[in-house]
Amino acid sequence: MNSFQVLLEENLILNNSVNEGAIYDENGEVKASSKGWILKDREFLLIKNLFKQPSDAFSDGIMVDGEVFNCIQADDKSIYGKIGDRGLLLSKSRNYITMAYYNESNKVDVAKLNVERLSDALRGKGL
Repeated sequence: MNSFQVLLEENLILNNSVNEGAIYDENGEVKASSKGWILKDREFLLIKNLFKQPSDAFSDGIMVDGEVFNCIQADDKSIYGKIGDRGLLLSKSRNYITMAYYNESNKVDVAKLNVERLSDALRGKGL
């Protein structure tokens, strides 16, 4: 198991903070992912561009696995979306984007906190 997979598993998956998650590098390569995580190349590019123009997330939504999440928060480091009872958390460090789904069975504040902590850890390492 690579170091990114360990980070993802220990910080998000094993503690049930989120249902699914992944870490991508800035080129769209999956560095770690939970079972069942799906993101098309085009969707990664759209997400990457949303971090450059966060306000577009409010007007365009956030597309992941063919679904468009309504944006509820967006800035150059974090973008959050919601569709029905499912939520999407995106957090960017210098070179990586952490992505995660949560639903009503997860505590939203805990999910957000742990996703942001994971990105902060990457930022702290200059990543």
